[in-house]
Amino acid sequence: MGLDELEDEILKKARHEAKEMAEDAQSEASKLLDEARARAKAQVEHEERSAVDGAAEQSAERTAAARLEAKKIVSDGSEAAISASMDQVWECLCETKKSKAYPQILKSLATKGIRELSGYGNLAVKAQPQDRKNLSGLKAEVSQGGFEGSGGVVVETKDGRVRADYSFESIFAASKDSIRRDVHNELFGRGRK
Repeated sequence: MGLDELEDEILKKARHEAKEMAEDAQSEASKLLDEARARAKAQVEHEERSAVDGAAEQSAERTAAARLEAKKIVSDGSEAAISASMDQVWECLCETKKSKAYPQILKSLATKGIRELSGYGNLAVKAQPQDRKNLSGLKAEVSQGGFEGSGGVVVETKDGRVRADYSFESIFAASKDSIRRDVHNELFGRGRK
């Protein structure tokens, strides 16, 4: 399995698990949205009743303000559901460290970084102390200095000027927009409320 295929497999797995978590979160999101819609509807109805007592101009202003507030409530509920799902995707990625495949994934990420920086001279691979044992046999020195992160590796030149960051944080950040879009589509895609 090539490095790109392995990285794609990691992201595919994370997305698949995210999809499963999104389905679980979907009922939670649906509940949050239903509650938000109910509050918004009640507020609109209250404002409409109050507006009937006032002048026509004031009525229109209050109704518009109530509708705007209702949209904000629904939007806040949607954002809360998406944020919760994104947190679950992150947790899923971090759980990869506990898998049997993690040593191979770690070594593949290091190899990819080494290839990426192969023309820059002597390289060092940084990993968390407990992960270093999985990095033997590389064409770069495994640094005794680690990095603060949840998993993965950072490959850099010995002088630290050039680096290839394959930490979980970097992988997640690079895919965050795509994952967020997938989560949004799962939670609120066509045919959903």
